[in-house]
Amino acid sequence: MNAVDSDFFSAYADIAVHQIMLQDQARNEAYWAALQAHAKGKIVLDVGSGTGFLSILAARAGAAHVYAVEASAMAEVSKDIIEDNMLSDTITVITGRVEDVSLPCMVDIIVSEWMGFYLVHESMMRSVLIARDRFLKPGGVMMPETAEILCAPANCNNDVHANISWCQSRSVLFPARLLYYRCASSCMCPALSRGVSLTGALPAGGAMACKLAMALLQ
Repeated sequence: MNAVDSDFFSAYADIAVHQIMLQDQARNEAYWAALQAHAKGKIVLDVGSGTGFLSILAARAGAAHVYAVEASAMAEVSKDIIEDNMLSDTITVITGRVEDVSLPCMVDIIVSEWMGFYLVHESMMRSVLIARDRFLKPGGVMMPETAEILCAPANCNNDVHANISWCQSRSVLFPARLLYYRCASSCMCPALSRGVSLTGALPAGGAMACKLAMALLQ
């Protein structure tokens, strides 16, 4: 795993990332309905399984076996969650990237929460397609199978002007102990008016500081 991958997966060791998904009732109900309709007696691969929630849904829907592939430190947490739900015999957690791992068999269903914000935010589509090409049986099912991005024009002039006003002054003061360092910032205005990020990517979230202790869908 290279440095870029390491930074990417370290962010998913933060429980806050998974909390957003676990609290999304519409998402959870959609996956549950799909798995109830298709998973009984099937072999399921969960790509980027995180806390193991979708794997547990698949097992509860009657899957013959579920392979949960997760590259972040959350894989170890998910093993405890799966054990708490008494599904360790049905779900096998595999730590690693789906591009690198091996499975003992082809699968009938691939399920994954790969979309993220704005559909493509999590950059997982490539991994899911690789999993499909490597592990999905002919005629197998992808969950989800299709997706749409809908957009509409919006006016954000107030935000743009607020950003420009912030930096149009000749300097911005940065506190450092008892001293202040002056830093010219007016050069940022053209970039702000275009909505360009000046700071680059934010650092990945810190390592998870607490263990997720819960039993799902009791």
